[in-house]
Amino acid sequence: MNSSACVLSDNEYADALDDEIQSRSSSFTEPHTSSRHRVTRQGSPSLRNTCHRLEKELKVITESIDNLGKAVEERHNLLISLMKKSTVYILVPKSTSWKTVMFFVFWPFVANFLLRWLRRFLGYV
Repeated sequence: MNSSACVLSDNEYADALDDEIQSRSSSFTEPHTSSRHRVTRQGSPSLRNTCHRLEKELKVITESIDNLGKAVEERHNLLISLMKKSTVYILVPKSTSWKTVMFFVFWPFVANFLLRWLRRFLGYV
């Protein structure tokens, strides 16, 4: 087998043309409008098809990532609102009677008095 048959010339490579002004990455997103800057490449159809397929797949992946980001942000905001609502209801009940408030305010004093009285009463007996 002849090894020169497998060798590619410099013109067959995608980066062989040095006179292109814009980078290859920007050429995927922005079409060339002026004919002066447009460089016609004689690439193989399979290479063009592969690049086109990759561009489509990248676009689908980008859209999927955007959709996932929006869904995550929406759920995050929902969780935050639920947490805020639940902490408000836990910390401040809707209806608290004045008797309940008085019980919680005076109970420590009453309990302390009862404990001291029991210690004295049981200590003398």
